[in-house]
Amino acid sequence: MSDRNYLNGRKTLWDNTFRVGRNGVDGLIQVTELRSPLKWGLLMLGTNDFQDTHDNKAWMAAQGGAKLMGTSKNSLFSGKIV
Repeated sequence: MSDRNYLNGRKTLWDNTFRVGRNGVDGLIQVTELRSPLKWGLLMLGTNDFQDTHDNKAWMAAQGGAKLMGTSKNSLFSGKIV
């Protein structure tokens, strides 16, 4: 069984009108609770925050990444973030 979560098309913290369940913060909370305790985690951020359904700028995407980092630190995750 793989510990990877392959659901693509997620955004850091925004909902997608056309693809339900792609809010990264909600998904991160679920995965860390499901797989805890975790020794380490790897967040790979792409360009989904810049899709045409959102008028996001780089600063907003960075804030989304910061929110994911804070969420992972405050979750059941007890390991190292890479």
